[in-house]
Amino acid sequence: MNTMLSMDDIGRFVGNQELEQRAPKPGSALEAALEAGSVLIVSGYRRIAEQYGCAPSTMTSDEKIIEIYSRVLTAFRKASERRGEQIPAVFLNCIVLKFLQVHEKMPEHFFDQHLQYELDKYVAEGLRPEYRQELPLF
Repeated sequence: MNTMLSMDDIGRFVGNQELEQRAPKPGSALEAALEAGSVLIVSGYRRIAEQYGCAPSTMTSDEKIIEIYSRVLTAFRKASERRGEQIPAVFLNCIVLKFLQVHEKMPEHFFDQHLQYELDKYVAEGLRPEYRQELPLF
């Protein structure tokens, strides 16, 4: 569980870094930690995709997986703060997987619209039952 929490923290930090366009200093311990976290995140989603025959497929780059992970994680974290809740990391992993499916099956503009729709729905009604599924990445 501590590993999940620390990886969740790394994921949250990766998302904040990407959104704020601040890069860690080359060769720093922070850069190494972020790289290690990214490798674990990508390999987790690739393993799940292979096991279940779903996205992310080879048409989604590792960088895009991290981008989607960061965007969705950050957006749902902010929405959960508005609700005074904390979404467990294993639920957030499931939400990201669903958005990886959206990325591969729908046009890019739909992704953004759907993310906003899901965030609005979550803030108004709470987390969807289908998002309340545990999905460990490691």
